[in-house]
Amino acid sequence: MKFLSIDLKNYFEENVQPRGEIPDGKWIEKYDKFLNFIVERRIDRVQQWFNKNTSRFPNDHNEIKITSYVLEQEITKLKLLWSIC
Repeated sequence: MKFLSIDLKNYFEENVQPRGEIPDGKWIEKYDKFLNFIVERRIDRVQQWFNKNTSRFPNDHNEIKITSYVLEQEITKLKLLWSIC
């Protein structure tokens, strides 16, 4: 993940907002919004995939409920890992 974060930071600096053109606080705020957008887009895609591939099963199917719970836990971890401290 370290390399991915470096790649995203470099992409942001080269294509969205070069560092040094605005105050650091504002730059970090914009970078944080950029990261949140990337993470939320990925989460949305995963949830859509999960829903599409589990829609044929009953909502109360035990394995679906367990997997859904695990997915939500992983989403929470992902959001925490990608938040700027």
